[in-house]
Amino acid sequence: MNQLFKTRLWMAFFWIPGIVIQGIRINAQDELKEFVLHPECQIELVAQEPQVVDPIAARFDERGRLWVVEMRDYPTLQGDQPTSKIKILEDRNLDGFFETATVFADNLMFPTGLQPWKRGVIATVEGQVVYMADNDGDNRCDEKRILFRGFAAKNTQLRANHPTFGPDGLIYVANGLRNGEVFSQAESDKRLSIVGKDFCFDPTTLDYSAVTGYGQFGLTFDSDGNRYTCTNRNPLKRIVFEDEYLQQAKGISISKTVADVAAAGPDSRLFPISKTWTTSNLHANQFTAACGVHICDGIALPGSFVGNAFTCDPTANLVHREVISFKADSVVGSATPARTHLEFLASPHPAFRPVNLNGGPDDALYVVDMRRTVIEHPQFMPPELKNRPDLRSGSSLGRIYRIRKNKTVAKYGPIRVDPVGDLFGYNSWKRETAHRLLAQDFKDEFVEPIRKGLTRPSSHPNGIIRALSLLQAHKQLRPIDYEFAVSHYATGVRVFGMRLCEQGKQELIKNGVMDESDRVRFQALLSLTKCGIELTVPELKTVALNSSQNEWVRTALVMAGRSQANRLFNSILQGMIRRRQKYRNHDAVVRFCQQLAPIAFSDRRQDARGILDACLKAIPVTDLSLSDIAIEILTQPGTQALRSQVVTESSTAMQDLRRYLSGKVKRGVYTDAELLLLALVSRHSSELEWVALREQDPTRQLAAIKAMKWCGRPEFWIELTDEFRKHPFDIRNEILKQAYVQKDVARPLLDKVKAGDLGAVELGVEGRKRLLAHRDRAIREYAATVLKISVPQDREIAFAKYKESIQMKASAVRGKPVFEKVCAACHRLGKLGNQIGPDISDTRTKTKSQLLLDIIRPNAAIDNNYVEYLIEQSNGKVVKGIILENNATAITLKQADNQLIVVARDDIERIQSSGKSLMPVGLEQDLTVQQVADLLSFLQNWRYLDQNIPFSENENAK
Repeated sequence: MNQLFKTRLWMAFFWIPGIVIQGIRINAQDELKEFVLHPECQIELVAQEPQVVDPIAARFDERGRLWVVEMRDYPTLQGDQPTSKIKILEDRNLDGFFETATVFADNLMFPTGLQPWKRGVIATVEGQVVYMADNDGDNRCDEKRILFRGFAAKNTQLRANHPTFGPDGLIYVANGLRNGEVFSQAESDKRLSIVGKDFCFDPTTLDYSAVTGYGQFGLTFDSDGNRYTCTNRNPLKRIVFEDEYLQQAKGISISKTVADVAAAGPDSRLFPISKTWTTSNLHANQFTAACGVHICDGIALPGSFVGNAFTCDPTANLVHREVISFKADSVVGSATPARTHLEFLASPHPAFRPVNLNGGPDDALYVVDMRRTVIEHPQFMPPELKNRPDLRSGSSLGRIYRIRKNKTVAKYGPIRVDPVGDLFGYNSWKRETAHRLLAQDFKDEFVEPIRKGLTRPSSHPNGIIRALSLLQAHKQLRPIDYEFAVSHYATGVRVFGMRLCEQGKQELIKNGVMDESDRVRFQALLSLTKCGIELTVPELKTVALNSSQNEWVRTALVMAGRSQANRLFNSILQGMIRRRQKYRNHDAVVRFCQQLAPIAFSDRRQDARGILDACLKAIPVTDLSLSDIAIEILTQPGTQALRSQVVTESSTAMQDLRRYLSGKVKRGVYTDAELLLLALVSRHSSELEWVALREQDPTRQLAAIKAMKWCGRPEFWIELTDEFRKHPFDIRNEILKQAYVQKDVARPLLDKVKAGDLGAVELGVEGRKRLLAHRDRAIREYAATVLKISVPQDREIAFAKYKESIQMKASAVRGKPVFEKVCAACHRLGKLGNQIGPDISDTRTKTKSQLLLDIIRPNAAIDNNYVEYLIEQSNGKVVKGIILENNATAITLKQADNQLIVVARDDIERIQSSGKSLMPVGLEQDLTVQQVADLLSFLQNWRYLDQNIPFSENENAK
């Protein structure tokens, strides 16, 4: 159910005029024999058409009935009325196959998920969260109550989904990537933005909130209560910083709140066995449609599978498995594929479309197979394929499978759940179901049996977490319960204990800061931040010196120590200098100091000079990697006066530092940090300027040019500008960045364009935009004259002018440099360019007409993820870009020059969408018709240029 289904097209079912290729209705039992499954497991059919059709989600209730969401209208509504359904499947003869189906609710508009609750289910349907109940016991819905509205309901793939009952007793909903403003049916005047966030609510009180995360089609929890989502290219994303803690992090910009636990995008690897053909070589054998993520905790699979992550990729016809380990990342964990060159489950048949996974009463793994020939949405197809005759082939089919370990004999019988007893058992499905049943109808008589279960040696840690959350929800926790939780042997229980203590015995949270586990330390620091409890500087320093290896702990420590950041920074630095030797985790401690510096010196009443002097004096006489720390101090916003003092300082110590750094540069034994520090403490450095102008190593030259922005003379930038065409892409960008802010750099650059020595198109998209909006009025007016940007009112006129290029004889080879000049700043093809704008690697599938239209009319159809936003800061500065991260502390923008800008919430005066794409209108005006023809050929055929594959450059001339 994901956006990039388009990146694979299946030759076995691809439409060829006059030919209808059969095979999608392969017998289910025959296909079972052809599945390639992990050798320790077996697979069996649970349900199939006609009982189930187009299934996309399935959940078992406490009676063992299988509730299934059927998205029958996918990909677009058929006729005037929707035909999607929710069904109840039953295995009445107890043979393991669900032969009886009852329509619980029909005529639904694109339902996307359900969660059993009380007498029915809570479902996500048509941009709403609804409760559907069967009050008379006939398996049919006779009550429908809307709980929440306002979720975006546009593309049928990208909608709120997967309502899931969490270990904390709340129901979580994945965003679907299309956001919305959610409101309760009971409080329609209160709107909650979920831009860049997921959603959760208490099913008993209906209190609701936005939460960190941005799931596309998938949501799951591990046994410790950690939440995971996925997106099409990201198979396993862990939520690290929940929004409730970010709300307390005032003055701190946190740009990374979610972690890719498994390799994502181009780093991911899949091994399909079906005959697939990938239109984009960038996505070959990678995740392009990750969905239905599931963390296994079931006892019906092999023991080594517990805690593993499973993710579907229907475009590759497989289910992928990852093993999560906490060795490399002690807080979040990191995952590696369970097997090399083999998937957990794969089919040779392109019709196998696994889209979701779930556990069942027997604790086996259940796989939902939508069973469609074409799974990609027409919105993401090239125009010529949108009306393909097999678009809905398979729409009367659907299957669900059960996977369990080998050599086990299944026993099918009536399902019974003991709410209190099963809450602590080792069957994960029964634990969750028991928790739900208790939450639905909690009674005081349950309290004592639950308490006994807490201390029973055989109780599963996940059951203990669920039991504690129940007691907390009903205000039944005693002081001893908090102490029990924070001292439990299981790490997950201790972590949950820290969260409990936020509302109970807050004094116990400090104990967690010195816990043996980084996971507990991390949560303890967050909980202290939320509760407003401060650690002493010695306590903070102890944690920093012992736990700062982990990036997440470092960030949590900055949050917890923000009010004492200056003293903490000074204490750590002075400790280094006095000892004149590195700390045990020295590199990690230095990274922590760099991260702490913006907070330590954000209060202008604090004197940073003394700390800085100590650091600068120690650099020539110690080997403590202090340059990075000094740089962090000198480059903080508002430290211009401090930099001016340092640059003019003529003391012996400062002269020694400059000689030391200059000597290292002369000898070529410098680091990038030392280059930058030399620029920061000098009025001018001839050694640094030589590297920037004459160094042959482009990486070193680029580092020097970046440093020169702190001390470079105008003459230096003019000399760079004179050789603009000779410089590689990255150095051109650095020259242009200076042109944006310095008129002494911008004017000579524009002079070269006016004289014809440089084409306006060579300045790039962002270069032209910024010069036209230069802060110096004279430069703006000069740029408008020289660049001659005139955007026609009617884009059809422009299209008519360049339409001839579609039929012209063209050269993909000649089109490559045109792409570099015009497109590479924001788009990437192979190893060429930057991936900032939408992925265009599937250009082979588009007609030349469509490609030309995309160039001429860039704002005709904009994906919401690539709309330009403008942020006006309190100091009057305006920054632009696409939003990568939106949380309670900061917004992270990605600009068209590939730069990331993090803007603290406290610094934002106004934010609004420009309503436009990053790609400007009028991009084609500096190109001839022949150049456009060559560019179109390159866009279609670039992947063939470096391969011995014959192709016809003018084959597709429509």
